Amino acid sequence: EARSRWIALRVLNRRGVDAVGAVVIVEAGGARQIQSVAPSFSYCASSDPRLHFGLGNAPRVERVTVRWLSGADECFGPFDADKSYELRAEKGRVP
Repeated sequence: EARSRWIALRVLNRRGVDAVGAVVIVEAGGARQIQSVAPSFSYCASSDPRLHFGLGNAPRVERVTVRWLSGADECFGPFDADKSYELRAEKGRVP
């Protein structure tokens, strides 16, 4: 039985805080997916701040591009599937 693959990304600014509003583009298996960092929280509760992407049967992510609130783009990867990663501003490479 084939299982679908996935990747989870925690996107942080330079201070190590969730980069709310950043746009993340994941490229894997010839497809592109886009999500925004928008964790939700309230009194005594919060959701998982990571972004989850389904990869189908792609064994890896070729590239992740983060568009920070400043408008600057930064690239990360490649990454193996079925794992969680942390992406921090100024730790990737400029495209």
